[in-house]
Amino acid sequence: MPVTIAIPVYNEEEIIEKNTKSLIDFLNKNNVTYEIIICDNGSTDRTVELGRKSEKKYKNVKFFSIYKKGAVGWAFRKCVMNAKYNKIISVDMDLSVELEFIPQCERLLDRYNLVVGSKIMGNQKRSFLRTFASMSFILLARAVLGIRSSDYSMAAKGYRKNDIYKYLLMINKGSAYVMQLIYFIEKGKKKIIQIPVMCDDRRKSRFNFVEEIIYRFRELILFRIRALLK
Repeated sequence: MPVTIAIPVYNEEEIIEKNTKSLIDFLNKNNVTYEIIICDNGSTDRTVELGRKSEKKYKNVKFFSIYKKGAVGWAFRKCVMNAKYNKIISVDMDLSVELEFIPQCERLLDRYNLVVGSKIMGNQKRSFLRTFASMSFILLARAVLGIRSSDYSMAAKGYRKNDIYKYLLMINKGSAYVMQLIYFIEKGKKKIIQIPVMCDDRRKSRFNFVEEIIYRFRELILFRIRALLK
């Protein structure tokens, strides 16, 4: 079955062309029917220029830009709204999660509404601080929201468009959108599966580390309050 690969990007001029080609080569080699949708959110380098160049070069690539720095959630929303396929798989432009996740996830989306690629269940090569902060957030999100998933990062997630479309206008503009979508799908009693993934993510983060921690914990509490008020 065909699949849409969704990739929000920010300041990726060094890798966007090379990794788009690597992704296309992998998908073609594995006989995946696909489209790739890349959406920029406020890059200040040549990401937009190079993304549009890739769109012209490859027939299965679409490129969008929302010109809003830090609005990765809205960039993902733009990808989903323009997706022509029901199966949507989110990956990072750095391709830090093993690409084998994509065909595996595509098959699982036949039976499940959400596929969560979990670095905790698999193996991750990241800095201690990033791993510790991520694990702390996962444990707190589980306690506060009562959800079971063990990974709320943007990459290695598989969705069905018809399951998440109605939530798109509710999701946060930042990276908390993953946690929110997982919450909506779990509370809707949909079928979810978690699978281990291998992740090698040792480059400098696209986000300010301290600001991202404060943002995520603040959004977790605010989201819980809004959920209680409904």
